[in-house]
Amino acid sequence: MNTMMQKSREPVRPGVSPLVYFAITLFVCATGFSILSIRAPDSPRTHAPTLIMTVALGIFAGAVYLALLIYLIRKRPVLPLSALLLSTVLLRIPLFMAPPFLEDDYYRYLWDGAVTAHHMNPYTFAPAELLHKPPATFPPPFQRLIREGYPVLIHINNPSVRTIYPPVAQVFFAMAATVKPWDILPLRFLYLLFDI
Repeated sequence: MNTMMQKSREPVRPGVSPLVYFAITLFVCATGFSILSIRAPDSPRTHAPTLIMTVALGIFAGAVYLALLIYLIRKRPVLPLSALLLSTVLLRIPLFMAPPFLEDDYYRYLWDGAVTAHHMNPYTFAPAELLHKPPATFPPPFQRLIREGYPVLIHINNPSVRTIYPPVAQVFFAMAATVKPWDILPLRFLYLLFDI
């Protein structure tokens, strides 16, 4: 069986591996998404040129990724684990510092994380309740979080709905909030760690 596997693997040849070209192309796509997110107007969902460029870049990146998978299935190159881990990290660098783009769910993650990190139940109140009722009607820890997290709280989508994220996700959000409250960067670090 080992001889069959050895025969199906691509022999080592001098020159640049096609995998390098795939990696460079995907890195350029990730950089393109990052540039789009930085240059996007305040409401990119309604800005047609931004949407068209994002969709086109997404389709192109998907096609490159599909071609990479086909190449890997057909050629079965031997890849060292270090190269896989390095490419995983490098392909995420352009997106890591870019502002969130075409989505606003992260506001809920930040709010839920702060509530959970302060040992409170994120399922108790919907954001709309916290915004529309007098602060004095809530326990003091919630009053303080409403003041601190107001810029996050007002941007949560579906504010009349209590959080839908399960307890394991809440722990994840709380870990990020413990590192740096109201900031998406610790969440991205955790995503990267779990993604690898």
